[in-house]
Amino acid sequence: SHLKNLITENQKTIKNVADFGCGDGLMTLNLSKAYNSINFKCFDISKDLINLAKTRNIGANISYLVKDCGQPFEDKYDLIIASGLLSMFDDWEKIIIMWLQNIHENGYLILFGGFNPYNIDTKVYFRNIEYSKNWEDGLHVISNKSLEIFCKQNNLTCENLGEFRPPIP
Repeated sequence: SHLKNLITENQKTIKNVADFGCGDGLMTLNLSKAYNSINFKCFDISKDLINLAKTRNIGANISYLVKDCGQPFEDKYDLIIASGLLSMFDDWEKIIIMWLQNIHENGYLILFGGFNPYNIDTKVYFRNIEYSKNWEDGLHVISNKSLEIFCKQNNLTCENLGEFRPPIP
């Protein structure tokens, strides 16, 4: 609901929204229906997930594209949503800086993910012995404190860090 509040409070200035790592696109599809005056672009590296998202009822204000969100983007947005994506990158600080270059002045970057409320950053690696003997990069958990320090070092406003509790009845 923080996201909906942010959009509602800034509807006059938020005209273009990007969803980086949109997955099956459900979150942005719901947002596009609630805010039909905003243009939504959804990106994911998975062609299968983008194809699934495209099969849903798509409004005129939403589009889906296959793209690696760890690579530079050309366009600028008023709001970028990155849900569960930051933990995929070892160099998350560089990724945030890159994403910020795609935000209009006074725009917003919303990060959802597995952030650790304790002062501990973790890296998880995995190996699928069915096809390789090599260890692969997995999901990482960034501490709220590391994100806070990063924001201060880069003169960024960092708000609403903490535990996310969805409103489940």
